[in-house]
Amino acid sequence: CVRNLGFDRDVELKATPQDFVKCEQSDDNSYYTFTCTYLNEAALRDYNSGELIYSDQNSSMNQLYKKFETATSKVTYSSTSFYDLNHNVTNVGSSYLAGYCPEGYRLPNQVELSMMVNYSAGTDGQKNVSRTYWSFGAETGALNKSTNYGFFVLQNGNMTISNGDSYTTTTRCVRDIRVD
Repeated sequence: CVRNLGFDRDVELKATPQDFVKCEQSDDNSYYTFTCTYLNEAALRDYNSGELIYSDQNSSMNQLYKKFETATSKVTYSSTSFYDLNHNVTNVGSSYLAGYCPEGYRLPNQVELSMMVNYSAGTDGQKNVSRTYWSFGAETGALNKSTNYGFFVLQNGNMTISNGDSYTTTTRCVRDIRVD
């Protein structure tokens, strides 16, 4: 809300407020770096060098780290449902996408994927899957448990909840960059 930004509503706003997330494209335009140090510490998760724990949208695993970057290219895989893909990432630190994701990269969580879409950084009109499942879906045995699993981005840039179907899709792997 604007009222929470600390502006006097009677004074005309002459400057654009600073963005809480900074997105920079590399010099060769092959990857993006996101700096999130302006966010409140309580809104950030700890550094992670491996695959994130598969969790729902309310988990701390679905938060941003202070800084992360995308891989230089997307990976494509086919005939893998959201469920199968995320359940084949069985061990934190070892990735089902080994051979696809570069060493040290992982599937993005829902919030990271949202940042990539918001800043047009690496989704390029393709389906992109996340590591975040829906808390009212099949993983928890709650509502719509037969078809709804987790979050991904459609070709048109809208985030949605997956169904149980297999599909050909892409993702842009990410990794945290340690900030001291």
